[in-house]
Amino acid sequence: MKKIVHIERELDYKTLTVLIAERNSSVRESLQTGLKQFNCQIITVSTASEAIFRLTKQRVHVLLTELLLPQGSGFDLLRFVQEHRSEWAGFPYVMVVTGMDSPEYESQAEKLGADEFIAKPVTIHEIIKQLTAFENTLVHTDNGLQMPRNQM
Repeated sequence: MKKIVHIERELDYKTLTVLIAERNSSVRESLQTGLKQFNCQIITVSTASEAIFRLTKQRVHVLLTELLLPQGSGFDLLRFVQEHRSEWAGFPYVMVVTGMDSPEYESQAEKLGADEFIAKPVTIHEIIKQLTAFENTLVHTDNGLQMPRNQM
């Protein structure tokens, strides 16, 4: 059976949009609740295929993903992003937040274009610190947030 996903509302591209791809509903909800204080638009999904769908339908500035995801892995998601990043003006900035903490996984994620690799458990303050640092590098234009030319 094909799952139909509806986009609930039009997103404001002048506000940072974060896509959270996390299989565990309590972790996903915790991240969503914690990021509300960051004043960003938040989209949540529980599978790699849902994340890919969202990435193809709307601009996402930041992808926050686990490596262990149903319907594909976080590595599959990283490969997909790597293939399309140039089409998407350098977005999304990818933060891997995972319990699969090993030098091998970190190295593989980095080779596939992950910008940050953060081992669980992590605090929302650590994630917000990284998001703030990233957002401070962006250029605010009439057409929305843009990557600086030297980072594209």
